[in-house]
Amino acid sequence: MNYKEADSQLQGRNAQSRKLLRNTYLKRRGENIAVMLHKTDIATYTPSGSVTLNSGGYRTPTTADRLREIGFRIYTTKGVWFLYGYGDEPVKFKDGLTISKNGKITGAGMVDEKRDKAIKERVKAYAQLCADSLPLEMPSIGDCFYCRFQFGTGSDHLDSHMEEGYVVPSMIFRLLETKGSPASLWGAFDKEKGGFVLDHAKDTVKRTVRRYILKAYGYQA
Repeated sequence: MNYKEADSQLQGRNAQSRKLLRNTYLKRRGENIAVMLHKTDIATYTPSGSVTLNSGGYRTPTTADRLREIGFRIYTTKGVWFLYGYGDEPVKFKDGLTISKNGKITGAGMVDEKRDKAIKERVKAYAQLCADSLPLEMPSIGDCFYCRFQFGTGSDHLDSHMEEGYVVPSMIFRLLETKGSPASLWGAFDKEKGGFVLDHAKDTVKRTVRRYILKAYGYQA
């Protein structure tokens, strides 16, 4: 898809918005046209012929599939997104990456396999720490402000938690609540629970925390 093709689909009563795929819409954004998945503009086309890609922090198989379905060759290697088809080498995906009309790319990520491996090992160790710390005290006003109020969409404050070995009850509670796992919540915060319930909670917390933090770093998890 390009700007001209997108514009041709936004005509008549659908001049401002049109359903494209499941949970996916074409939307006019002033002079630009965006492909919106849920609430994220994953591709924004301009009249000049450029397009900007953005996952909105949701590096999920669904987001990658939508980008492929509108013409972008996104592939994953060890949880890292790469864009193919622009030059001899794949380009590491980064939110805000822009492709000009002539195929020039700006804003791409930097490939650093050593750093990627170190981050993943650090996240894995922290997720294990969270699981091993169960059961926890219930969340309180002394917890991390960002985790309490769900402002923690980036990785900066999570870096400090991992460095300090700080297991945040608010973060664990929110992740389990969002996951819709009552048994895991009981096991994670009820000190009288044990056995299978506690083991189940530990396994769920380890997997959920790992995925959450990797996602904050921009990896598909």
